[in-house]
Amino acid sequence: MTKAKVLIADDDEDILKAMSLRLKAAGYDVVWAVDAVQAVMRARQEKPDVAVLDVHMPAGDGLAVMDKFDSSEDTIGIPVVLVTADTQASTRDRALAAGVRHYLTKPFETRHLIACVERALATRAGKQTIGSEQLS
Repeated sequence: MTKAKVLIADDDEDILKAMSLRLKAAGYDVVWAVDAVQAVMRARQEKPDVAVLDVHMPAGDGLAVMDKFDSSEDTIGIPVVLVTADTQASTRDRALAAGVRHYLTKPFETRHLIACVERALATRAGKQTIGSEQLS
């Protein structure tokens, strides 16, 4: 069975490494990016099954990356899990208004990250529809 591919984009190298290790340990193939521009490029090259995007990154935020995904045939339909250390309600509201189904605030437990990735994959496969949520 082919492993699902997860794109992680975060400008914090420690968080990027930690999420990568945890997702690899859970059986996923992981590719990564350190900013919004690189995230869009890697998505076009790698065709991930799901993307885990930081909200605040250099060269654009995770919401801008989502817009780029939706405007390209190569990346349209990639489900996104947004992660952020920003606890402001306005950030969460912007994400939900943009159509995010999975939103995690840092710090989060590994099991919540894995659960969101699994739900995003299930949503893409058409197995279920997940409403907007915030796990902490």
